[in-house]
Amino acid sequence: MSELTDDAARRAWQGQRSAIDSAGIARTVERRISERRRQTRVFLACAAIIVPGWVAAFVVFPDLRPLSAIGLIVAAVLGWHATRRQHTPSAVVSCAAFQLAVLRRERDFHRSMSTWGLVALLAGQVAIVATLLMIERFEKNAFFAGSLTVFIVTVIAILARAFRRFRKTLSELEQELSALSKRVEA
Repeated sequence: MSELTDDAARRAWQGQRSAIDSAGIARTVERRISERRRQTRVFLACAAIIVPGWVAAFVVFPDLRPLSAIGLIVAAVLGWHATRRQHTPSAVVSCAAFQLAVLRRERDFHRSMSTWGLVALLAGQVAIVATLLMIERFEKNAFFAGSLTVFIVTVIAILARAFRRFRKTLSELEQELSALSKRVEA
């Protein structure tokens, strides 16, 4: 960041009204930015493991190509959605305005992930189950049925936990946003 931008940002942050705790907001901004970086690292680590597996399945197993294609499409949709929220506002805006923008963007992300993101994940899991049931290579015995049941229960538990986590974070963001909005208006 240039010296000119740093000075403008510093003046904007220092010019906040006394009703707003600039240091507290700055700490919250830093916490949000580090949390976003951590989420991005986790997402990239998951993608580094999952996407090559889908590509390998697409190339090596012709009967799994429809499933692999669906998995790669789901990965692309989730990747697009995750990177879409990476834009940060200009550093020249005031600290409170920056925090409001960050909170609104995070709220919108968690709101859409709790619906459309989980729908995309669920579609991928349904494709896996449907493919396993349709491919003749897999012997349909008691072990297969038990394994498939464990897979389905695990997927449901993971998606339910993710949905609750997104909703809890959404609720926390809404509370934080309304509290900050009240302080800005005061």
